[in-house]
Amino acid sequence: MMCYPEVQLKAQVELDSVVGTERLPQMDDIGDLPYIQSIIKEVHRFYPTVPLAIPHATTANESIEGYFIPEGSTIFMNIYGIYHDEEMYDKPNVFRPERFLESEYGTKPGADNTGLRPDFHFGSGRRICPGIHLANNTIIMNVMNVLWAFNLSKSNSDSRNPSMPITLDDFVQGISLVPKPFKCDIQPRSDKHAALIHSAFSEARSNFFMYEQELAEEDK
Repeated sequence: MMCYPEVQLKAQVELDSVVGTERLPQMDDIGDLPYIQSIIKEVHRFYPTVPLAIPHATTANESIEGYFIPEGSTIFMNIYGIYHDEEMYDKPNVFRPERFLESEYGTKPGADNTGLRPDFHFGSGRRICPGIHLANNTIIMNVMNVLWAFNLSKSNSDSRNPSMPITLDDFVQGISLVPKPFKCDIQPRSDKHAALIHSAFSEARSNFFMYEQELAEEDK
């Protein structure tokens, strides 16, 4: 969100109206947070984690819309291409969560949504990601918590390079989109937010104590 401060502000206004500052976000809140939902959908559309999905293989000869696909063929699903089709999306290379408030799939008026799903980024067919529900719930909680608790901005901590530009297309090479290291500033939104974070962390310690080893001094 450090690259889109207006998105961060809109999200925080929505979170403050639903969650407030007396508690942390809960899973049940997401139904009342349409803009947060649209941010999550737009992030997946804008840069799907695995742009070509996990390769599949045909187990038999197939014919689809006049194309013959031999048995044993390797099939890639161009998720990035689907999500950036100019016939489907208005200005697909622009990050704009509002598109998902305007239509179910974020597509522009008159677009043919036949066969389109909101979760192509988890793959397709019989080998769709088996952890889709766990992943979705984890993403929802992380997005709500981070935007509720913190202000994210570009880092100015490096005096030799005070602007610290962040480019949105600088990734490690590989099958998945992993951003290269970058610096940013993450600050609690207020003392009240910070106090609630510390309180929640303290309450959770007993649940996670058995899994903690060699903690850094500041985390003890």
